[in-house]
Amino acid sequence: MQFVFFGIELILVYVSYKLAYLRIYGSKQSYESKKTAKKHKAIKIDEGDIEKYQCAKDVVSQFSKECKEDNENEFIAKIDKCLDGAKQPDGVIEKVLNDYIQEALNDGLLDEKEECTIMTLSQNYNIDLENIEDLQKAKILYSIIVKNEIPDVEVRGNIPVLLENNETILYAENGVALIKEVTKTKYVGGSDGFSIRIAKGLYYRKSAFKGERVKVSSQEVVDAGTLIISSKNIFFVGENQKIKIPIKRIITSEPFENGLTIQKSGRAKPLTFYGLDSWFAHNLIINLAKIE
Repeated sequence: MQFVFFGIELILVYVSYKLAYLRIYGSKQSYESKKTAKKHKAIKIDEGDIEKYQCAKDVVSQFSKECKEDNENEFIAKIDKCLDGAKQPDGVIEKVLNDYIQEALNDGLLDEKEECTIMTLSQNYNIDLENIEDLQKAKILYSIIVKNEIPDVEVRGNIPVLLENNETILYAENGVALIKEVTKTKYVGGSDGFSIRIAKGLYYRKSAFKGERVKVSSQEVVDAGTLIISSKNIFFVGENQKIKIPIKRIITSEPFENGLTIQKSGRAKPLTFYGLDSWFAHNLIINLAKIE
């Protein structure tokens, strides 16, 4: 009988673990699906301005192939000509820029000509780019992957870590959960013992036993804090734990929706961070590791 209880206990433990795993992680997404999932706000324009929009879009597409300061005035003059007579010229140019940004970020990178085109439009038509976070991330990845160099990134606020010489912070996220694999030992199928009455005044007592010793692993949130990825290290600064992992010691990086699991060399257990831009963080880590 004790083996029946032992089997049931194991099944219950397994089901509980799977349910907890799904609650924490959700469905995993690949690099490509995560990239496709990035969406920007949709901008609608008046139907009467569709031709004006298409004209301006074609001009921008042509200019982006050879974006230079010496032909900027000619470029803006062509755009203004397209916008002439538009019912909502500001809305048209905003949609043109928004759509161009989406196309430029399809590969997750932002090269010099794309950046030049975006900045030329935004500066000449006073369009605020400060809230478009993906632009900065794409520019960082382009510098690392294509130019093989660490970009200069402006960091605002206090930095809760000590940096090495020539170390630059490239990404920081607050409110990140640290999840670790925790192994606990428990006994299943045990008994405290019980007495059986054989006759009046005569009892037989069955001995107690602890049962089988079983190790059960589960994923548990152990802390929450700030995740920082620099040009040399990954830092986690939580309420209870402070972690520093050199980029060069990371052997695997597995992104999923809103999270990332990394494994460093040695016998340490993998670490999972939840509540971040996993697509960007993953590509940052694997490409930083390639820079000599």
